[in-house]
This record gives sequence, structure tokens and C-alpha cells, in this order.
Amino acid sequence: MKQRIALFVITLVVIGVCTSCSPPNPTASTSLSTSSAVPQGLPSSQMSGLAENGSSVEAESSGEGALADAWIPDPELSADLPVPDFLTEDQQQLYRAAYRMYYHFSMSGGFALDRSVSIQGDNERTFYLDKGFESYSAFQKALESVFTEDYANRLRNDTQLYMDDGNDRLFSSPGDRGGNIDYVSTSFELVSQSAEELTFHLIGHYREDAGFGEKGGSAKETTQEYPIHMVRTENGWRFDNFAMAF
Repeated sequence: MKQRIALFVITLVVIGVCTSCSPPNPTASTSLSTSSAVPQGLPSSQMSGLAENGSSVEAESSGEGALADAWIPDPELSADLPVPDFLTEDQQQLYRAAYRMYYHFSMSGGFALDRSVSIQGDNERTFYLDKGFESYSAFQKALESVFTEDYANRLRNDTQLYMDDGNDRLFSSPGDRGGNIDYVSTSFELVSQSAEELTFHLIGHYREDAGFGEKGGSAKETTQEYPIHMVRTENGWRFDNFAMAF
């Protein structure tokens, strides 16, 4: 009898040990490895973007001004540029990017000219290969990232500084001009603002020396207002009128 009881106890112990040695749940293991591979703390919109295309996360989290600012070269041109304090931070970036693009229509034609490659335009001007953008399409995309399509076309038609050679290569004609030597500073005045459009004045401050070189000569200070207008398009805020004070 005692031997039967002892055998029964040993059998129970063996069954308990085998139960504790059962293989891990494969479902639990898969769930753990999947969750650890996904960054934590991202918004759901960014999570879906990450799953489809990792690069889209940055695009979705960037505003219109940030993207335009990244697409348009010569960031040093707007490094210390005064910007309106009544614009949002992203609108201020859009303003800086638009300034750099407008500068290359108003002050200087071309971004990075390769003068070893040239063609003749219909206006009898010489155009040089412009390596500031990888293609004419990229230039067009950057231009319309800050200006409305109508205003972009007006800039191109009025200045005739840029052209497509027929192979999607950007060619530019240099057209440098000097700035206003009397220019002193810039300020801004908000005119009107709504959810769909924004109008403000860029005010140029100038000091003109009267009687230069004469004893007792004085400086005459003047200001000039330039209207700037922004509209909300289906692609975001864009300028349909822009200006520089010098």
C-alpha cells in the first residue's frame, strides 16, 4: 500500500514538471517582436506614413514654408532678412523662400551658371546652363511653392530670364543690377488679414544725402510702401504679389 502511494506522488510531480516545461506561446512571441520594431509616441498619421514610406513622415510634419525653404537655394540671402512678426512661423519661412526666388528675378538672373554650356534664346540673349536646380521641372516646382501659378508666369514672362531647352534643363540669362544705395532698413505694416488672404505693406526706409560734399549738407529721410499679398490656394499659402525695398 505504501509503495502505491509513493508511486502516485512521484507521478504527480513528473506531470507538474512537464507542464512547466511546455514551449512558449508563438503568438505572444510574435506580438512582442512586432511592437518593439515600431517607434513609440508617434501620431497615428505619422505611423501610417512610416509604414508606407519612411521619407513621407518628414514631409507630413513639415509646413509649406519649411518645404519651400528647403527647395530654394541660397539660404544665406535670407539669413538676416527682416520678416513680418504678424505672420506665423511657417509663413515667415515661406516669405524668406519667396524673397530668395524673387531676388533672382529682380536683382540677379540665374542661380549657379555653367558658362561653358550656352544657347541662344528667342530674345537674342545668351542663356547658360543653370545648375542651381537639377531640372527645369524642379525650378518650376520651387517657383510655384511660393508664388501662385499666375504670378509665377508673370515673373517669367516679364523678365524672360529663364527657359527650358526642350530637354528639361534649366537655362538662365544673367541680369544683375545694383541695389538702391540710399536704402537703410525695412519695416512692415499689416493692412488686412483673413482665413483666405493677407495683405501688408513692405516699407522701405531711405536716406538721401542732400548737398553731398557741401558744408552744412544734411540727409533727407524718406519711406516707400510696397504692397505684398498672400492667398490661400488648394496647395496652401502663396504670394500673388511680392516686392523688395532695394
